[in-house]
Amino acid sequence: MKDEEEPHPELFVHPYKYEVEQLEMPAHLLEAPTQKPPDPMEDGGCEIVQDPEKLQAVLDDLMKYKEIAVDLEHHSYRSYLGFTCLIQLSTPDNDYILDALVLRGHLHLLNQAFTHPGILKVFHGASMDVIWLQRDFGVYVVSMWDTAEGSRLLTGRRAGLRHLLLQYCDVSADKRYQLADWRIRPLPDEMVRYARQDTHYLLYIALRQRQDLLDRGGVSFIRQAWSLSKAVTLKHYEKPLYSEEVFEDFLNSRERGFTPNPRNITAMRLLHAWRDNVARVEDESTGYVLPNHMLLKISRELPKTVQGVLACCVPPPPLLCRHLADVHTLVLQARNSPEASAQQGANGKPEHSEKPANDNVVYCTQLCDEQTAASSLLAIERAVESVPITQPVISLFEESDPQMGKGAKRKQRALEIEQSFSNPFMLFLPSIAAKVLVPCPGGLVDQTTQSFAMLQKWKLLDATPTPEKLPKKRSAETPKVVDSSGKEGRSRSIKEQIHGSSTQNDGEIKKKKKKKTLNQAPEPIQLHQYDYSQSDFSIFNTPATGKKKDFDPTRETREKAKGTREKSKETREMSSSTLALQKRIAPRRQFEPRGVSYVQGKYARDTAHRWPRR
Repeated sequence: MKDEEEPHPELFVHPYKYEVEQLEMPAHLLEAPTQKPPDPMEDGGCEIVQDPEKLQAVLDDLMKYKEIAVDLEHHSYRSYLGFTCLIQLSTPDNDYILDALVLRGHLHLLNQAFTHPGILKVFHGASMDVIWLQRDFGVYVVSMWDTAEGSRLLTGRRAGLRHLLLQYCDVSADKRYQLADWRIRPLPDEMVRYARQDTHYLLYIALRQRQDLLDRGGVSFIRQAWSLSKAVTLKHYEKPLYSEEVFEDFLNSRERGFTPNPRNITAMRLLHAWRDNVARVEDESTGYVLPNHMLLKISRELPKTVQGVLACCVPPPPLLCRHLADVHTLVLQARNSPEASAQQGANGKPEHSEKPANDNVVYCTQLCDEQTAASSLLAIERAVESVPITQPVISLFEESDPQMGKGAKRKQRALEIEQSFSNPFMLFLPSIAAKVLVPCPGGLVDQTTQSFAMLQKWKLLDATPTPEKLPKKRSAETPKVVDSSGKEGRSRSIKEQIHGSSTQNDGEIKKKKKKKTLNQAPEPIQLHQYDYSQSDFSIFNTPATGKKKDFDPTRETREKAKGTREKSKETREMSSSTLALQKRIAPRRQFEPRGVSYVQGKYARDTAHRWPRR
């Protein structure tokens, strides 16, 4: 042994390597196909085996035939290594489905039939099926025909089973359940049909394919397909170990359209190793822990925050959320890795640091895009080098004064700027010297405030009412007017209250106006809410006696109402037949404008009045 840590490769040699290499091609492969197409699956039944006793009966039946068809259904999404769920077997007469989850401890008995050189096992794409049989059950395959290798010789590429079914059997296969969860128990009928279809027609497809190979290239094509099938059976299972070669294979397969820089490669290497470790511990697939496209996006973006890592993974995987702090630490480690910076500097590319090394150097904080061509990067570097660098100057504080020093000039300028600003609330708040509380607007105003100074400066009206100028409250009762004779009269109208009594002499009004001096400022008008509950509305009533020629807006309405009452009285006296006849013959009444005042009567305002149209 060369290395004590790793076993020698000879310890993992295929146990049936000698039998496979020395095995001669069966003679019946060169015979013309005489078998008829298989019957449709609806005509025959399929036996699902979940009992060890029935398994032994199936093995005894398999030993009677020269050819059998084999296929496997595997699950690998919620398991790191994966496991086999179903094994489908088909003979020219019967179809069997073995439940590999229930019979896992008994399926090693299949090795007797699968290693028998006289029984040809027909697979389609057996490169992974052979490894799964070795890993889960210790079963090896000797004497096999792979239809995928035969289609490669005929068409130059590996044709899928769906294409072969349509070509040789005229059967359209439904591949919706190819990636289904085969752990489901009991199996739905659709999944049973799909699993059975993979092997039911496979024996007939192999016969037709061999005939095409004979017609196309003769016996040499048959022997070449046999040799390719033997090479597939010589594959042996090895437990996957993580190494640098695994990451290199992953990087080479995923770098299409992506030109990573050293930081991206470092982040990809750290995340790839972390994903493999978590998958082994949790027994989950690497795709379940962190899918490949999310790993590549995190490596490209290199987010600075935890929220940035989550933004690269939509929707975020459960295990990523559980280990989010570890992933964020690895991303920051890749951003600040010295190896990436050193390798980047050795390649002649500028290093992206968080802070510029020199204050006088133009620094761009935006990271370059990974997909930017090398020519554009060189052009940007040359453009940056050609930019002239000057000392930043703030003109506000750099005015030169020969009499004063630079520091004194700056302080003076700053003091002037500070004095030019004032608190806007000082226009409404009292000064500190007054030491009194100013009431709400409308009351006394502090004369020391800035607002009072502004009023005096712009010669505005004095907005400071004194207690003497405040209007007196209106009494609850309406005052009565007493004439010169001492008798009480009726209350004055609003017009008389505003403009004075009609008996007042005009000469007295002119004398009062002359008493006002020019220097006296007019008194400000104080507006107060009028209390209509104390008003006397009797002035609006029309006196019962006396005829006035003034316009009365309600006159027309009253006359109309009076005429309506007379007509209604005449109508009641008419017979019903005459009234009906008049209604049919009478023309449509035209709308007449009416007054807008309220008429006191038995008619309500909303029913009796029709408001004029505007």
